Amino acid sequence: MTASLKHPGEPDDNTATGPPGPDSTSGVSMEASRADAPSLAALQASLRETFGADVAARLPRLQALLDGKPGDLEDVRRDAHTLASSACIVAEPEIAQLAQQVELDVTGGPLAALVDALRGFAP
Repeated sequence: MTASLKHPGEPDDNTATGPPGPDSTSGVSMEASRADAPSLAALQASLRETFGADVAARLPRLQALLDGKPGDLEDVRRDAHTLASSACIVAEPEIAQLAQQVELDVTGGPLAALVDALRGFAP
């Protein structure tokens, strides 16, 4: 005997008569879901805005290390890692590559080039 999580009389998924219609309580029509979805341009703009905020939060630590101020190299490495991943998401492969190089070699990597490239994103 198998246990059921459904109430008696509730239809199984495998007994449905077809896909849910627009007035179904079990689904939403494709047209309605497309109409409510944000446009690709709006999504891209939102991602870039979020990237800019992330850059603004991390840039001071990168700049401080570049200026020769003492700092936690592991924090800078984590910042570079995060920025590399985020740059890929917002289609900035050059920044992603620079950040990855800094992540791999914080003191010998292209930190100055990375900081310069990121300045354009900080609000």
